[in-house]
Amino acid sequence: MRVGERAGGDDLAGGERRRIRLFGEHLHQESESVERAVEHVGADAVIDRLAGARERHFERWQPRCEVAQLVRDLRLPAARVVAGHAVPEPLVEGADAAVEKASQALQSFREKKLPIIHVRHLSTRPGSTFFLPGTKGAEIHSSVTPQTGETVIEKNFPNSFRATALQDHLGRLGVKNLVVAGMMTHMCVDASVRQAADLGYKITLLGDACATRAQKIAGETVAARQVHLAFLAALNGFYAKVIDTHEL
Repeated sequence: MRVGERAGGDDLAGGERRRIRLFGEHLHQESESVERAVEHVGADAVIDRLAGARERHFERWQPRCEVAQLVRDLRLPAARVVAGHAVPEPLVEGADAAVEKASQALQSFREKKLPIIHVRHLSTRPGSTFFLPGTKGAEIHSSVTPQTGETVIEKNFPNSFRATALQDHLGRLGVKNLVVAGMMTHMCVDASVRQAADLGYKITLLGDACATRAQKIAGETVAARQVHLAFLAALNGFYAKVIDTHEL
């Protein structure tokens, strides 16, 4: 039987043959394999088999829970390495208050038995003086310590999705919506929220569970509070819905 011919001898229209091929490709079937199957068992049988595969495919990925909390980089007080030792340094303004709010959000998610994902930054950049593996500055704050069964994803870039398993993990969970908390607002939170939104996730950002530090540009210092608010304002609306923790 020629490719494009039905089992009963009727010609298979080009559009329908193309539909079969695309259907197979959607399910990661090689187009040549699909066409060989058409030759052997006919188009109707192939369509039936692909339809069954599609149902199994979507059943496998049916969301079990649509919301997950993403907690990023809430650490012990920031530290720089001096002569090989981590020395605490107050870099992030409002860190303690933000950690407390993040802890409250975690408790809420745990009570509701919703998925929680902790994201921890480990610096591999040459010359880096903090977030180094094995130092106090790389440890997760005790107020938001991951519990048994909670996922911890390690990253090496501000964007939590870059070179990590985060997106695959969210896909396995069937998650569509993310609640985000962490530090720093102007760096990792901003990069991760924008990437998540571009990937199609709906983001709720807990503004009072984030914090950042002052920035310098053109010889001027921009206060940490102003940096924090400016980045939240830029994200609010298009990229995320910014709320306070008590509004969850």
